[in-house]
Amino acid sequence: MLSLSGVSASQGAFYFEKEDYFFQGGEGNVIAGETYWNTGEKINHERFQEIVEARIRETGGALKGNDRLADNLSFSAPKSVSLLAALDDHHRELILEAHREAVKAVIDYIESSGMFQARDENGNPTAARGMLAVRFDHFTNRNGDPQLHSHVLIANVAERAGDGKVVSAYLREIYNHKIDLGLMYRMHCARNLEEMGYRIEWKKDGTFDLADFTEEQLRAFSTRRAEIEDYLKEHGLEGGKAAEVAAYRTRDPKKDFNPEELRKNWETRAREVGIKLPERQGNYDYQKEVAISSIAQKILEGVAEKQLSTKGYVREIDVQLEGVRALAKEGIYLWVGQIQNYAENALERAFSNQGGRHSLGQDRVGRNVWTVTNNLHAELRTRDIGLMNHSSSYALNPEKTKEILKSFEQGLGYHLTDEQKSAIEGIATGRGDAVVIGKAGTGKTTMLKGLKTVYQEQGRVVLGVSVSGAAAANLEKETGISSYTVDALNTLHLKGTFEHTRLQGGALVVDEAGMLDAKRTAAIQEFARAHGMKVVYVGDPDQLKPVGVGDPFRRLVSEAAKKGSLHELTEIFRQKDPEYREAARLASSGKTVEALEKLSEKGWVKEINSKKERLEAIKKDYLRAVEEKKSVLVVTDKNSIKDRLNREIRYELQKRGYVEKEGVKVEVRGSNGKSLGTREFAVGDRVLFLKNDRDLGVQNGLAGQVVLVHREEQSLVVRTDFGMKEVNLREYNYLDHGYATTVYKSQGQTVDRVIYNAESKSRSVSANSFYVAVTRGREEAKIYTDSLENLRERIDVSQEKADVLTRAAEVEAGARSLDERLQVRKDLDRDVVTLRESITASEADFKILNRVVNLQDYRDYFAGKDLKESMIDSIKREASKEILRKVIEERRPENQKEALDRAVESKTRDWHPEGAREELKNELKEELMKESHGKGRETGTLRGKGVDLDLKSGAGDRAKDMGSSRERETSRGKGKSLDIEVIEDPARDRSAGVEMGD
Repeated sequence: MLSLSGVSASQGAFYFEKEDYFFQGGEGNVIAGETYWNTGEKINHERFQEIVEARIRETGGALKGNDRLADNLSFSAPKSVSLLAALDDHHRELILEAHREAVKAVIDYIESSGMFQARDENGNPTAARGMLAVRFDHFTNRNGDPQLHSHVLIANVAERAGDGKVVSAYLREIYNHKIDLGLMYRMHCARNLEEMGYRIEWKKDGTFDLADFTEEQLRAFSTRRAEIEDYLKEHGLEGGKAAEVAAYRTRDPKKDFNPEELRKNWETRAREVGIKLPERQGNYDYQKEVAISSIAQKILEGVAEKQLSTKGYVREIDVQLEGVRALAKEGIYLWVGQIQNYAENALERAFSNQGGRHSLGQDRVGRNVWTVTNNLHAELRTRDIGLMNHSSSYALNPEKTKEILKSFEQGLGYHLTDEQKSAIEGIATGRGDAVVIGKAGTGKTTMLKGLKTVYQEQGRVVLGVSVSGAAAANLEKETGISSYTVDALNTLHLKGTFEHTRLQGGALVVDEAGMLDAKRTAAIQEFARAHGMKVVYVGDPDQLKPVGVGDPFRRLVSEAAKKGSLHELTEIFRQKDPEYREAARLASSGKTVEALEKLSEKGWVKEINSKKERLEAIKKDYLRAVEEKKSVLVVTDKNSIKDRLNREIRYELQKRGYVEKEGVKVEVRGSNGKSLGTREFAVGDRVLFLKNDRDLGVQNGLAGQVVLVHREEQSLVVRTDFGMKEVNLREYNYLDHGYATTVYKSQGQTVDRVIYNAESKSRSVSANSFYVAVTRGREEAKIYTDSLENLRERIDVSQEKADVLTRAAEVEAGARSLDERLQVRKDLDRDVVTLRESITASEADFKILNRVVNLQDYRDYFAGKDLKESMIDSIKREASKEILRKVIEERRPENQKEALDRAVESKTRDWHPEGAREELKNELKEELMKESHGKGRETGTLRGKGVDLDLKSGAGDRAKDMGSSRERETSRGKGKSLDIEVIEDPARDRSAGVEMGD
């Protein structure tokens, strides 16, 4: 486990002065900073602060009590490792060596990889040197359980590499990648222990334990975890942020323990639960090492290929950090040095497979940025071709076009809009390629039907193409245009399937063009040029971006606008409700926050902090729609949530008889061939096809409903919009349940009601994903979120994507990347640029949730509910007025209101911003006066309310990632300090893995 926090000058002495019962207290070991300090040197608090102050004085400044002295990285060993070290002196020495060496490896990586940074004069990250890191080892937690952990303090001073000026350290990358760095520590520690002969049990969540201990034995020495779990259960809370609050609220002051008594206590408890000291194995199995090395190399090669294919450029650190996560999932743990070596080899292989490497220069801290030659050539071809101009023979006759359109309208039974007519006539009678921007629900399908009719009746051919098989199939179904995926079209072209003379002068319609990457755009334009076809790009630049390299559609839109070949459809038809239609219009024009407010006014936006309660509400909404015979779809940003909703909704549908109880079970796979686990399909199930299959006639993303099951034959009959499909599950098992889907998969689908689960902490949530999700519905769009305030911030920034050539220009010019510019603009708009004190949205979440729990405790106490003695002591410590103390002691109801008024005044004056006091007072009074016995309390009702933090910019402060949701945060802006340790768990968001050190 790795947790992080800031340390003020006034707090710094704590780490030096407190003594451990098994280590020498008062001094730490210097473990980084060879350039300026002697590694291995013992250093006390006075010397540490003296060094920092001396360097700060070089800048003309001074270190004050609340100024950031350092950042604390807390590395905790697994419980089994701590327990074995506690029970035997010989094991302890070996384990300490493994633990300390792993900590040192991660700190060295931070320094060598460029994560230790400073800011230049413009506030941008830049390379730095002179890192000073001091390690303090501790062996117990607050309850006296064995818990080996080390605090590493990184001094808040750095020397800018460019001009040598001494400035504050900038550690944002460390905070952003604390989960990856925590994985690195655990991997390195596990490898050290395994080489020493210990048997390791690596877990799917990226943690490990010694294989010789049972879960029951470990729980017997995990009393802090039990306290936190009990608190969460008692207060109806769940999730990582709630676990932070629980850890803080249940945290008693450190007790004085006698080391000999502790030892005896541990030995007695160990005997009671049957713990026997393990024997170390003999020589390390180096044949296993060879096999692991081969697998690890392939995994990292896959990571490198993915980075290059999705982003278009790559740095070694990107492959290393993403590689750590990929390796952990496969149960492979390596030394940090191995990860670096394998990542370097993986990049070389990836470059070799894709035509060689091309340098894009260096990033701001001096790390090399590379792309592959193939990516560069593809984008160059795209830019060179652009929108093609053709001869006059490509233009259709204007008079005939108008006549055909009149006849087409008569067949429709209604008139085309002026925008639709203008687009059809402009495309048909123009000589060059064209672009149509069609917002969701604006009648693109009808326009394309008319375009096809105009071309066909004048003897010309129209073909369709799209990135996904589902989109291509949908285009063909709704318009009658013969359609293909880009990859299929390119394959047929290379085989010589199409006759040049038949296609010449025709139109190639590219649907969902916003999802085209550079390579596919180049392939489309080469096909069109070879066959003499005009290209019509139809899409929406505000919807989801391509997975591959580049975003050429935006460039084509810009070029079409200059050439007069850009056509826009803005009138929305899909949404039946006028207010819903207006919200869709606002979202399509980039006014996503206004769209959210419009939907909120209709009562369609619900804020539920508890994930369990939020998903339960979504499930009820889905079932209500089914009972009302409405088509419905749940859209979410995470596959894990999608899978959970599919399971729970399906279970309820079975209970109600909409899905049969028995079906056929099969192991299913994703489009990449990887197993997704076992699924059962029964009559009534809504299913989603996950892979294109020409023989079966299905496409990735195609939805359908099971109407017949043959258990013995392991087959299904599925009704789709393209007819019945008989699926032999022994031959085709690329299926999943389709009650919920991801935003990406939902693009192009239309239902009566859409339900969007928008988790504000998800990095996938943006203006683009919000727009796609809420415009899937015809009648209704419900939004469920954990934090309305944070969601507003998330959807206020679009998902921009820079192509390789843009990135190259940015590197050469020393400019910020596009993502960084957007983040800075967002920060400035809200006047939230933080440095030394760094109050982030994550901390605001913590404060609000902690305040709610605090209110519950007050309310329960005054209502007469029995609380733990430690909780009563905590309440007494909170009370700063004598009269409140008196009422707490005597609990006289007649004095309650007066006491509460004074308590509110005291509480708001103590820590809350001036501008929010009156609102907070009212909330506190209302909450404290309620009588409650702990039943039915809503723990998240105050999230996002009552607090409007007025944060002003300040030079020298350290900004943190506004998207980070699980960091340990520390606020000292009002002279107060919240010393909260965050629970870091890389693969899950639950409290079961919580182990607290200090």
